[in-house]
Amino acid sequence: MTEDNTQKIDESVLKEIESRLLKWRIGANLLSVGLILIGFLAVACSVFVSAFIGLVDEGHIRIIAATATVSFTIINAFNLKTMASNVRNGWKNLNAALYKFKSKQITAKDLINKYEESEHMIGTVEFNFNKSKEETYPNIK
Repeated sequence: MTEDNTQKIDESVLKEIESRLLKWRIGANLLSVGLILIGFLAVACSVFVSAFIGLVDEGHIRIIAATATVSFTIINAFNLKTMASNVRNGWKNLNAALYKFKSKQITAKDLINKYEESEHMIGTVEFNFNKSKEETYPNIK
């Protein structure tokens, strides 16, 4: 591979890829933190309900139980664990390709292919009510 072959890319395309990388990194971090916080809330509310049922007003127990259920439902319905992992993996894939491009190990075409590959890794936001219902209420068909 020649030096000229690796640098045939418009500067605006390179800037867009770098901008997209920043957005994906921030997105991956936010999804991971959000998953941890919602998961912690769900578990803490579940433990609170089981530990204090009969000791705390029934209205408060219902609200806390509903909070736990909504938290678990959000995690499962949006498949947050997989979504966070996919965004992180897409970022890693494109980030490595950008370093390889800048060090002249791959061509501009290879970089664009890695960008497309990373986009597919990230995927889209999906809402899966049936999966959420099955995991939250396993005995309901």
